[in-house]
Amino acid sequence: MLVGLAMVAFAGCLEPTPPPLRVGMARWPSYEVFRLAESLGCYSSVEVQLVDFGSLAEAQRAYQADVIDALCTTAEYALNLDEREHRIVLVIDFSSGGDTLVARPGIDALRDLRGQRVGLEVGALGVYMLTRALERAGMSTRDVVLVSVDLVDHQAAFEGGRVDAVVTYEPVRTHVLAKGGRELFSSRDILGEVIDVLVVRRMLLERRDDLLKLVDGWFRGLDYLVQNPTDAARRVATHQGVTAEEYLRSLDGVRLFSLEENRRLLAGPSSPLVSSLRRLSAVTVRYGILEAPVDPAPLLDDRLVRATHP
Repeated sequence: MLVGLAMVAFAGCLEPTPPPLRVGMARWPSYEVFRLAESLGCYSSVEVQLVDFGSLAEAQRAYQADVIDALCTTAEYALNLDEREHRIVLVIDFSSGGDTLVARPGIDALRDLRGQRVGLEVGALGVYMLTRALERAGMSTRDVVLVSVDLVDHQAAFEGGRVDAVVTYEPVRTHVLAKGGRELFSSRDILGEVIDVLVVRRMLLERRDDLLKLVDGWFRGLDYLVQNPTDAARRVATHQGVTAEEYLRSLDGVRLFSLEENRRLLAGPSSPLVSSLRRLSAVTVRYGILEAPVDPAPLLDDRLVRATHP
């Protein structure tokens, strides 16, 4: 009995094992760097759970519902978050063509979309991309027929004729272009406006060592991708549903940021990222995605990238 009591007392002194660090992400080429890091064993000393979602909007809903701890997402969503509760701790990329508006053959210009059915995820990014595109032709969302389509159904909706055009992103972009789609507009036309970041809850920063390993792994994965692109692509392409060659081509549509660039972008009020996010805030207010302009500076947190030395 004494031995049993001693064992119970000893067990009570042990620190509880922290739960897995749950990181949510949709299918997007840059987010696969986390999976690459996982395949390279970068997370062997920390329990990181990479959670897949069928769309960016679905991942965002899961983050709001506290189903996941961290989220790979676009910046216009992050601007909606309370800076007292959330932080941007990593700048993943600027989209430079990976987000797109693709139309069926016969629709050759943005003005030809008038009265046509346009499929999109009904979320901030889909609405933002479509409104920015239609603005080029002096049109608005009132001039087209909006069709709510989750990302997982974009390709089928396009190929099946349920929509005349679709606002989508990689890897679906690769597939619909291969089926004869015509790209009318992309994030290349609005460089610096579609930004991918890693968002965490501020309270999660108490798990600094775990988060540091997560971010450190991302930069190790990025270095491996740069140094060994063929093998890196082979490791993650299947998860994207494309070939290794197609995955590497999809990276032409993003501008990935190094550790040094992250340190500069997350540096605070004088950061060039703050200027970009302020412009993004103003545009999203104009389109009704944000109710009022947001000062993005309090959202930025460079402590992890400053402490990272991959």
